[in-house]
Amino acid sequence: MKLLVFNCGSRIAQSLIRKALALPALESVVLADLFPGYKPLKRHIEFLSTIDSQKVKDKMIVEKSDLERAVADSTHVLYISHGYFRNVYSKASNLQTTAEICAAKGIQQMIAVTPIELDHYGEPDAVKLALTSEANAKKAFSKLITVKSDLTFGPESWAIRHLLELIARGKNIAFQPSSDILKPIHSEDLGEAVKTLLESDA
Repeated sequence: MKLLVFNCGSRIAQSLIRKALALPALESVVLADLFPGYKPLKRHIEFLSTIDSQKVKDKMIVEKSDLERAVADSTHVLYISHGYFRNVYSKASNLQTTAEICAAKGIQQMIAVTPIELDHYGEPDAVKLALTSEANAKKAFSKLITVKSDLTFGPESWAIRHLLELIARGKNIAFQPSSDILKPIHSEDLGEAVKTLLESDA
């Protein structure tokens, strides 16, 4: 298995990458991202220092052709929603473009992990946009597997970390009443689920 992890700079992605590195069938893994700012790049560099693998390569995606080359060298693609909301183009086009490239290059398997806490956050009508982008991606690549996780908790959770930072700064974290029901998942369990999907198609 030659795995490409796209949008590897998020904390949730790092948990998934650790799990993927334990796959016996893994030959190589390319960690690719847009790295639009200093924080995700710094987090990624720090993460690289915590893993010990000769199988890992880095790839910065600047334009579509960079992603096309990275996909062409892979058998499996793991796409993870990013959290760089104001710095990159819409995830609607990001996910669909990745699916189109996977279809064109004959990829064996594409898994899209779209945690609700990162899903089109900050965009108007985020829920509708998320559903539309996933449907368009599925049309582009029929074998796409979407893992739609709810609020993630654990060391790699963005939302929980953000709440703790607010508390530490003495900020109010009260929320308006809502009928929404959350079904939190630990980042380790999410990683195990993705690992199982990758193993099933190794």
